[in-house]
Amino acid sequence: MSAPSAPPERTVTSARTGDLAVFAANGYAFASWISRVPDVKEVLALTHQWPRCQPAP
Repeated sequence: MSAPSAPPERTVTSARTGDLAVFAANGYAFASWISRVPDVKEVLALTHQWPRCQPAP
């Protein structure tokens, strides 16, 4: 039985570029949402009144 051969360089580069694009897009989407959370809270009139979200005395 022979050892598995390494994938072609082009395949590795394409996979790495694809991963980078997906992670960058997810990071951008997450950052865009996080920057809007205060506005969404205000529009929906959300407060920290849930029992688990109250600050410690």
